[in-house]
Amino acid sequence: MQIVIVEGTLKNQSKGPLSIMDSKVFSGYFVKPFPNTISTSDGFSMADMYPKGVKAAVVYSGTNRFDVECAWLLAFADSEDTGRRIYAECGLKGKFENINWESIEKNLDASGETANPCDKLTMTSVYASIANSGGESTVDAIFLG
Repeated sequence: MQIVIVEGTLKNQSKGPLSIMDSKVFSGYFVKPFPNTISTSDGFSMADMYPKGVKAAVVYSGTNRFDVECAWLLAFADSEDTGRRIYAECGLKGKFENINWESIEKNLDASGETANPCDKLTMTSVYASIANSGGESTVDAIFLG
């Protein structure tokens, strides 16, 4: 039996701390949960048996450099069905108040190993990647605004 492990590092480069707004676990379980608040940098860890693997998403909210309420979404997967995938969105907080998780999952399944969305209205962005490191997947994400 093979275990899929996903280790993540989340970095906040917005104006202030980010707080968890919502999250969704499609498959897998937490070894270390998503941090409730990210001041500068924090991490998480998930695992599950192969081939099911790990698939999850998290949304953080906070203010951008113009004191506008914004949110940043990060979704990732590592399974036999999808391989390694990462997907991200950002923008006004209201855009993320009623998330269609089916749509997020479809976008994630069709994505690649890097994501770099930028919202021109709020001047927010996300740089994210998922890669293999020593037999496990590593997720790195930077939330900017």
